[in-house]
Amino acid sequence: ASGAGEGGSVWRPLPETPLGCCGVVVVRRGVLLAVGGKDSQSQRRSGVYAYFPGTWEWLHVGDLPTARHSSTCCPTSESSFLVIGGSEAGGGRQRTDQAFVASS
Repeated sequence: ASGAGEGGSVWRPLPETPLGCCGVVVVRRGVLLAVGGKDSQSQRRSGVYAYFPGTWEWLHVGDLPTARHSSTCCPTSESSFLVIGGSEAGGGRQRTDQAFVASS
């Protein structure tokens, strides 16, 4: 649902995010990446999906080396980001962090 915010700004609905994605980071030119997550059976996911504002769609663009949920994502440049922490299968703390650098 959409609604008015402060100063006349408006919230608009976007396309539904891919199944269970949780970590999101803006990488370049406004593209959002949704990273990892969990499915309806609480299984950790490794999918990485890109949202393109110009087309209003999510596309699967790859997978993390380690499935994880509740991680933190942060950009390090226009073409790279870090995925830090989160939980692994069985609910334990994820002890590996990962860096992604896009090919040019």
